Amino acid sequence: MKQSRPHHKPPGGGALAKRADRGRGNAELPTGQDESSGTAVNADGFPYSAKVSPPTVPPTVIARPRLTAALNEAVRRPLTLVAAGPGSGKTVALSSWATSSGTPTAWLSLDPSDDDPRRLWPMIATALLAAGIVGETDSFATLPYDSGDTAQFVTALLDAVPGSAEVALVLDDAHLLTHPVVLRQLDGLIRYGSPRLHLVLCARSDPLLPLHRYRLGAQMAELRAADLAMTRPEALSVLARHGVMLRREELDMLTQRTEGWAAGLQLSAMRMAGSKNPGRFVTQLVLDQGSPGEYLLEEVLARQPEDVRRLLIQTSFLNEVSGPLAVAITEISNSAELLAELARTNSFLVPVEHDGMWYRCHQLLLEVLRHLLRREYPGKELEFQHRAAAWYEQQHDPAAAIRFAVAMRDWQHASQIVAHGGLATAFVGREDIVELGLPQVIDAADKQDLADGPAPEMALTQAAVAAVTGDLSLARDHLERARFAPLRPDEEATATLIEVMAAHQAGAIGELDRAAESLLGTDQARTTGGLRAAVLLTQASVRHWESNSHSEVEALLLDAIDEARHTAAPSLELECLGFLELAYASAGRVEHAKRCAAQSQMVLRQHPQLQRTTAHHLARAIGAHQRMERASAERALRRARQTMIADADPPCVLRSSSEPRPCRSPSAGSRMRISCCGPRPSFAGCCPVGSRSGAAH
Repeated sequence: MKQSRPHHKPPGGGALAKRADRGRGNAELPTGQDESSGTAVNADGFPYSAKVSPPTVPPTVIARPRLTAALNEAVRRPLTLVAAGPGSGKTVALSSWATSSGTPTAWLSLDPSDDDPRRLWPMIATALLAAGIVGETDSFATLPYDSGDTAQFVTALLDAVPGSAEVALVLDDAHLLTHPVVLRQLDGLIRYGSPRLHLVLCARSDPLLPLHRYRLGAQMAELRAADLAMTRPEALSVLARHGVMLRREELDMLTQRTEGWAAGLQLSAMRMAGSKNPGRFVTQLVLDQGSPGEYLLEEVLARQPEDVRRLLIQTSFLNEVSGPLAVAITEISNSAELLAELARTNSFLVPVEHDGMWYRCHQLLLEVLRHLLRREYPGKELEFQHRAAAWYEQQHDPAAAIRFAVAMRDWQHASQIVAHGGLATAFVGREDIVELGLPQVIDAADKQDLADGPAPEMALTQAAVAAVTGDLSLARDHLERARFAPLRPDEEATATLIEVMAAHQAGAIGELDRAAESLLGTDQARTTGGLRAAVLLTQASVRHWESNSHSEVEALLLDAIDEARHTAAPSLELECLGFLELAYASAGRVEHAKRCAAQSQMVLRQHPQLQRTTAHHLARAIGAHQRMERASAERALRRARQTMIADADPPCVLRSSSEPRPCRSPSAGSRMRISCCGPRPSFAGCCPVGSRSGAAH
């Protein structure tokens, strides 16, 4: 948040600026004089003295030694870039550093009229004079400001700065500089300048300079929004400076909502100061004068073109948005370009993936946008959600489509997605169908007066939820009702998949094999990538825990691994490798287990977003136990407990709210928590690790 600038007159009173028109470039500053004070002003009436002095830091601003230390380290490079959105505290941090670092520092606050070499460099001369770095000489007046010879200009500029001491030049609001000659001169100064002159650019967005070259040449240091974000102790200090005390949970919520945004914390503290119940402000969204919401409205949204504003508001019901998804919702064809530009200019929109395809809004801005969505588009949010659900279906992402259908309370649509291939896709992708909200669909169906019974899609959804939550008798009843009339081929395939899930839960090898054989012969198995691998993994896991058929388990898992590789399903491949490693370790086949571990490591290197499953950690625990390495075995078991809820792989006991029951190993359902859904289970213990020759049962 920018602070007010001091209005004292610097040494020399801008004499260099007044004499600059005698220079070679005929540089001329649009100077004038304020009649009341006699102070030199620019065309907008802004005092030049304020432009060439660091802003005064208000007494309510806390000291941030970590930022001062970071800037001291950064300015050793030719260029320091401090780039972040409005209110991030970048100007305050630089002003605090400039007045306390001990390095002679010239400061220039830019405005749009400074984007001209004939105006910029005379103003820089005035800033250097105000800082006492140069004296009142004519050296700067004769600089070739508009010369096409960058080397000549840089040489003349450095000759005009006397002495040998290191000095810094801060250009605030450097994103305003776009003139090709200015950019070329700054580039020359950075790349070929003197090692004693350090340039510091403070900007809302990256300046139009070849930053990649500076990074490769180790000529540049950067401080970004994440570096400027206030830590929890710093947020606590801001509140204390305003006499505000919050409970721990209130402070946690405040820092989560503001994401360390300096202006948001400062404005929140100011609003809470003097209140007998400051905690009530933490959860409120206020847009009145002096609030963080007002700041965002004025400093972020009010500056955006109408199409950008509409894009942000209409997609605000999403937690994350991509260009194609935004197009589907808003019908703004260049949504991807608009989102990329918002992220580039640090307008409270940040990429969530390295490919820059998906973005998220700052939490406080998202709250403001959702308020505006309800106010400016009453009754339209449902339509926007329908568009989002349709787009996710087109992208073959049934999990997201189901979430939107549930959010819209469109129970019929949600059950249709499940019945017509959505369950199979979620099964392969290890989605938790309970967390998708499908129990709400069942509750709604139970409350409806269905004289002829539920539609087949609803009955299949009910059966799927029952199978996942372990109520196998109820699952069979729902399947029987769904099949009362002939089902469509994709619906019959879904019914057969539910039979696979139920047999997996029951540990019934014969039933599982019959259902698997039937399912793998359907069109759905041929068109749903990874489904065959997931079913083979299910068959292998049940055999591993219910029999001693090591050769059958090995054959099924090797087939599943080949299938996962063939269908480019790395997460399934990794899960199969982990389970095969566990099977080998349980059988005492140490070298085979090592080879599986090595193959898993290769998959992880190729796909760093993946993580080892519980089976991997249990295999390591068994190996460590067999080597009599008790500490290593315990560490691996602890890691297995930590990952178990996520993928439910293990030979372990899970306790629900009712009674203990065995958790089947992962198969196609495990990552969906098919083997341990319903009331959230908690880890109760792990099976004893087997001996060298026995399996871990």
